[in-house]
Amino acid sequence: MKTSVMRSISWCLALGFAAGAARSQTPPPPVAPVAAVAPAASVAAAAATAVDIGVPARIESAQEFKGDLCQPALSVALGEDVKSALALAEKKPWPEVEKLFAQSERAWADVAAGCAGALRDQAVAHQADAKRERERVAALIGDSAGCDQAFATANRIMEFSRQSWTEKRWQDSARWLRKADLAWDSAANQCGGAKRGQAAQQRDAARTDAHNALACAPVWEQATELTVKLKAEHAALAADEKTARRDRIERLWTEAASACKGSSAERAAASAALMARERGSRPLTGVATRAPVSHSDGARVRADGITYVGQFAANAKGEMEGRGRVEWDNGDVFDGTLVGGRAEGKGVFVWKSGQRYEGDLVDGRPAGPGKLFYADSGDLYEGEFVRGLPSGRGTYTWKNGDSYRGDWLNGRKHGRGRYTWAKGGHWEGTYANDERVPEVAPVSLAPEK
Repeated sequence: MKTSVMRSISWCLALGFAAGAARSQTPPPPVAPVAAVAPAASVAAAAATAVDIGVPARIESAQEFKGDLCQPALSVALGEDVKSALALAEKKPWPEVEKLFAQSERAWADVAAGCAGALRDQAVAHQADAKRERERVAALIGDSAGCDQAFATANRIMEFSRQSWTEKRWQDSARWLRKADLAWDSAANQCGGAKRGQAAQQRDAARTDAHNALACAPVWEQATELTVKLKAEHAALAADEKTARRDRIERLWTEAASACKGSSAERAAASAALMARERGSRPLTGVATRAPVSHSDGARVRADGITYVGQFAANAKGEMEGRGRVEWDNGDVFDGTLVGGRAEGKGVFVWKSGQRYEGDLVDGRPAGPGKLFYADSGDLYEGEFVRGLPSGRGTYTWKNGDSYRGDWLNGRKHGRGRYTWAKGGHWEGTYANDERVPEVAPVSLAPEK
C-alpha cells in the first residue's frame, strides 16, 4: 500500500531569514546539580604551614587591656586570622569556619578601638575583610540543619532520573524528575544564601525536563535518528528520496519545536529550518526586522535586504508594521499585514521555488483555514492549521491524484478519514499518527497497485 507522506511546515511565519541551524542530537539530559562553591582560602597558603606563634587567649573586650591596648589586641587579631585560614585550608565544617571568621572580625574591632593613626585604619580594613568572609561562608551553611540532607536527597533523585533518561525510559525519567522538582523545592525552603538560589535553579530545570521527557524527547529522538541516517545515506539517494526524507524530518523537528520547552524548543526549530533550506523551500521565520532603514522613497522602504512596498513603518522596537508587499532579495514574496514584524490576518507567501501558502496567519504562523501548495512535488493541502501544522479537518491531494480527507493532528493523519486512490477505490476508517488502525470492517479497502 502506498505510504502517505505528509509534509510538515517549519513555520514561525514572521518575516526574515531562518535562524542558524542547531546541531541534531538527543535532548540534553536533566541538568546536573550545581555543587556548592567553597570560598577561596585567601591566606591558606601561608596558614597551611603556620606554627604555634604563642598568641595569648583572645581578650573579649578592649576594656580589659592593661597599659598599651594596641599591641595585645593586634596579636590576638592576627592569631584569629591564622585560625580561620587554617580552618579553610583543612576544609573544616562551614559552621566552625564561620565562627572563626566572626572571632576574627571582633578581634580586629578591638584593634581599631585600641590603636590610633594608620594602624587603626588598617584594623578597620581587616575587620571589613573578615566580615565579608564570614558572610560568604554563612551563605553556604543554610538556614537549617536539614539543608545538606535536602541537597543530598535531591541529588540522589536526579541520579535516578538521568539514568532513566540515558536508557530512553521517558516515563520513568519524567516520574523521577517530578519527584526531583519537589525535592529541590524542599531544599530551597530549608537552605539560605547561595544554596537557596542553586536549589531554586535546579527545581525549575527539573520541571522543564519532566515536561520534555514526555512531550519532547520521543519525537526528538525519532527526528535525530532520521537526520543521522539521512546524512549517512545522502550520497546514494535519488533526488526525490532526499526530498521526501527531508520533508519527514522537517515535520518531526517542527513537532518537537512545538512540544518542547526551554532551549530544546529553540534548537528543534533551528533544525527544522535547516532541513527546509536544504530541501529548497525556505520556511518563514520569526525574525523581526530591526535593521535601520537604508533607503525610502515614500511607498518603498529598504531594510536589511528586504523591500517593503505599501504602508509600512518601523515601530518603537524597530519592527516593521503595516500592510502591503514584502520582497526578499532571494525572490521570496509576502502579501499581507505585518504586526510587530510578524504576519497577521489573511496573507499570501510565495517562495522563490514556487511553494505557496494562502490563508489565515496568527503570530507569523498558519492558524485557521489555509491552503499550501508544494512546488517540488505538486502536492496540495487545504484545510485547518494550528501553530503552523495541519490540525483539524483538511484534505491532502498528491500529484498522482490520490487524496486523503479527514482529521489531522500536528501534520499527521489522526482520527477518522477517507483515503481515495486516483485509480478507483478508497479506504475509510481511523488513523493514528499517519498509520491505519486495524478495524473489523473498514469501508471498501481497495488493493494497491
